[in-house]
Amino acid sequence: MTTTNDLLSMPALSDLKLVGGSAGLNRPMKWVYSILSQPFSNWVNFGDLIFYNAAGRDTSETMLVRAVEEAAHCQLAGIIFLLDEDLLPSLPPSVGTRADELSFPAFTLPITSSINNIQHDIILHIMSNEKKMEKSTAFWSDLLFGEKKIGRDEIMGEAYYNDINPKMYYALYLIQFCNLAEYCSLPVQQKQVSHPSSILSGFYSRVDFLLSYHLEEYWCIRHQESCIAILPVSLAPDNDAPFIRIAQELGAQYPEARIRISKGSLVTDLANIKKSYQEAQRAIYIESLYPEALPFIDYSKLGFQRLLYEISDLSLLKEYVEDTIGPLLAYDRENHSSYYQTMLCYYRNFKNIAQTAKQLNYHRNSMILRINKIETILGKSFDSIADFYNIYVALEIQEYLLKIKELTKLAGSEE
Repeated sequence: MTTTNDLLSMPALSDLKLVGGSAGLNRPMKWVYSILSQPFSNWVNFGDLIFYNAAGRDTSETMLVRAVEEAAHCQLAGIIFLLDEDLLPSLPPSVGTRADELSFPAFTLPITSSINNIQHDIILHIMSNEKKMEKSTAFWSDLLFGEKKIGRDEIMGEAYYNDINPKMYYALYLIQFCNLAEYCSLPVQQKQVSHPSSILSGFYSRVDFLLSYHLEEYWCIRHQESCIAILPVSLAPDNDAPFIRIAQELGAQYPEARIRISKGSLVTDLANIKKSYQEAQRAIYIESLYPEALPFIDYSKLGFQRLLYEISDLSLLKEYVEDTIGPLLAYDRENHSSYYQTMLCYYRNFKNIAQTAKQLNYHRNSMILRINKIETILGKSFDSIADFYNIYVALEIQEYLLKIKELTKLAGSEE
């Protein structure tokens, strides 16, 4: 990945001077432009580096500071002010001060006839780095989605060839636009785009920028309605924090969209990268059953729901529910009662009678009678640890099965 910091080591930019914003030198640099007019947002994209030529512009201190502020607001890589003895001999100190406050790199460079060549050199540098990145990204893509089966020794050889250390541990994150079709059908979106691919293209670019902004080293594979990010674990001790921020920023960027980020298990062997990806997919599916969860899901921390997903034979789950709380479900069906919901609430409140009564709007004594009635119907005692545990498991399984049924119905109605 190319960053603004690379500018300081390029021979063609020996006269370049950093005047402020050194804390932002890790900003990703995607391309280079000379500014034609303001506002910048009409001409540039995330991660662009801009050359600011004073010719024909207001070079007052206020406007120069504003240029830094606007460039930072557009999330550019940096700004290079071209100095001219007549138009802009130097920058006022306030420009560097404001750049420091915004952690946005601001530079000065004497204007010469070779500016076009300098820009060309920067572009070649960016393209060279991009080519290396594409090569290693293709390696990851083949491991994840390639049909050819290769052995562990061959994987290691290919990894070394693509500048990837197979002996390192890697973390895999799945960033998925879960409701792209529904999002594109929103009236506000229909006015702006003609096809979901337009939104998806922007989503890819936005994800790539956020990854490059928050991470020092990563690989991003675009696949259908998602991006898969892979990064060396040792380079990011707190791996999850950047992705939680990215999830929040994507949520702000795409209101009403359901964008989720999930994490598979740690990849200690490159041959297991597919397993980690599949776990990340499962995590997003499980989250869809429990949408109250955060937009970031770690498969390893899903607990009981993770175990339920691994049981592909739903008949086994249904049988367990029937054997444990079946009599209560049957009683509710036959008598149009709601004892199941009472028991579910009772368990969710950790057997707190008062809290359950308050939540369900019952008198405490009435709640005690309902709990006794449930025990009678089931022939079990909530004071028995074994009975209590078995009922708890059955309740969680039943809620899981109900959510699957609900999603299946929803999918059928959409078709």
